[in-house]
Amino acid sequence: MTRHFKKTLQVSEFDSVVNHRRRPIVILIFANSRLAYAN
Repeated sequence: MTRHFKKTLQVSEFDSVVNHRRRPIVILIFANSRLAYAN
């Protein structure tokens, strides 16, 4: 549980650093990697 919280904290920090123009690209890459893991 603590590890999961730490991971989400890092993600939120990264998300705040990423500007609004690049955010959709990051989300797309993240979604694609999640799909790759699912398959």
